[in-house]
Amino acid sequence: MATKPVKLAILRARHDTSVPYISDAACIAMFMTNADRRSVLNFWEAVTDSYLQFDGSSLMPWVDITLDPADTSRRAQVAKAYEAARALPGAVLDGFDGFVVLTWPGTVQMPNPDADKPGQPATVPQGIDSGAGPVVAGKPACALPVMGSNHTFCCHEVGHVLGFGHTYGVWNNGIDWDGKPPFDQGQVYGDPYDVMSSAAFGTRNLDPTLSAYFANPTFAGPAVPDWPNPGAFSMGPEPARAHVHLWDPRAVRENTVRHVPSPVGGGAHRARLMGAGRHSGGTSLLVVHPADEDAEGRGRCYVEYRESTRWDQGLDLSGTDLARQAVVVHTLADATGDGVRCWYRGRILVPLEADTDLVVEGTPLVVRVLDADTDAGAVEVEISLSAPREVSIDARNYEALLDVRDPQEMGTPCGDTIVSATRIWQTTSHYTPVTRGFGGFGAPDVVSPVLTWTVGGTVLAAGTGSVDVAYDDAVFAVDYELDAATGRLVLVARGGERYTADVSVTATEPGGGDAVTAVERFDPVGWTTGYTAADLAKLDRCMTERFQRVFVRPRDWLVPPDPDPLRPGVNDRINEARLRVLADAVARFEPTVARDMSRIAALRYQPTR
Repeated sequence: MATKPVKLAILRARHDTSVPYISDAACIAMFMTNADRRSVLNFWEAVTDSYLQFDGSSLMPWVDITLDPADTSRRAQVAKAYEAARALPGAVLDGFDGFVVLTWPGTVQMPNPDADKPGQPATVPQGIDSGAGPVVAGKPACALPVMGSNHTFCCHEVGHVLGFGHTYGVWNNGIDWDGKPPFDQGQVYGDPYDVMSSAAFGTRNLDPTLSAYFANPTFAGPAVPDWPNPGAFSMGPEPARAHVHLWDPRAVRENTVRHVPSPVGGGAHRARLMGAGRHSGGTSLLVVHPADEDAEGRGRCYVEYRESTRWDQGLDLSGTDLARQAVVVHTLADATGDGVRCWYRGRILVPLEADTDLVVEGTPLVVRVLDADTDAGAVEVEISLSAPREVSIDARNYEALLDVRDPQEMGTPCGDTIVSATRIWQTTSHYTPVTRGFGGFGAPDVVSPVLTWTVGGTVLAAGTGSVDVAYDDAVFAVDYELDAATGRLVLVARGGERYTADVSVTATEPGGGDAVTAVERFDPVGWTTGYTAADLAKLDRCMTERFQRVFVRPRDWLVPPDPDPLRPGVNDRINEARLRVLADAVARFEPTVARDMSRIAALRYQPTR
């Protein structure tokens, strides 16, 4: 993979001689490199797959400057720091690609407007301007006041020095600098999944007449010893893979990017995406190109899986934060006065909740998550042009052994001990609703479909409770828990009870109408009579050994066992009959093996109820 060498000069300017200089070791660990690989430059090297290389970057000696309280702008800080550093004996500031100015301490004393009140000092500390934008010696620069800058902010501003722009997305208050009415909002800073939206990360929380939402994708990283700002170690998130690819496609490893044309008609593209923050093998970025895409990429769509790990470990797994673990979609579109930029278009939460698809604003595309393997850090996604209204239920059953009655110990022909008994089970079933084609847009104000659950015909209220189920002239009480936020339903049977009940979920649009329904079953095991799975495995090993003695392959005779030993199927009856036929066939020349097979058939396939 190609690399891009970038040489940055880190200028250090003290504007208050009453404070001691920050040590070189602390400055190096904060900005250049450290044992945890958590410095600002470590961040940019990691998130660009080591494309950016900062060899030759320099930490310049401390200089003292004087800031006029009437002009503490970032431009003034950068200009004064540069001139003071250039004036040092032997100083060489040529050949750098950008400048980062650390202004220490980064606050100035200003007249206290409450100085006339008892106990109030004459002056109070006030933060100074910060950020990127200045140009010095023809190169981009940024000013980072030490006491007002955390790690995330530093990465953001250095990102601008490297050429990254802002990301756009949901309406947010990032442009409202004073927090006072009238409240300003815009779409710049509207991406909850990109460090280049760190003025707000899509948070809207000021205007009480508008719906509020927030995003905080950062985490507390390791502190740098002797760094004077204790609040400086809020870190993350990564820039969106989409944004990195827009900045320079070579900064994303080619073998992790899959390019596809926009699907046509009823066609679809499917892909397995690995977590983008892992920076490992496998596809981590799906790029969908429209037929009319121009040279600047307008209309291009990016899909990535943002996993709560590494630089993205600040992403939540649950709750109301916009910055949650999810499949995230971006497009390239015009931003007023800012050219073609990366726009956040929404997310599909992982682990999956009810809504599994997303209509991508400004395109005809629909992104759907088909499956999520959080242990492997991978998801299966589908890109299509349609979103039919559907609802289905993902059902998972779990059995807990409560009691063992009437155990009978016996031996196998191979000398193993097995136990047949009546076992009492408690069934817990989890039902996850999966909807498609409802709402679908990624904006925070879009309301999810309304879900209505019934068990045995009775409508359930959100929360916990019990519902009565009628079956064969009897009534059984089923405990339930229904999560109002996710729509997930859990049913718990009392141990030793066996019955069947229909479980249904109906999804409708928030305003009503367009209802679709899916039905599953609640089917507690109750009890079984027979062996455990471990004992069945002993019998299967013994059976295989006897097959080998007569040079017969089990797969030629036997149907594979039922995957759920608590719910045996008709396969056991077929296998018992086949094994007895085989025993009769080998009895003429291997009578001992035949007797063993007959005994194994009687043990292995005894009726289990």
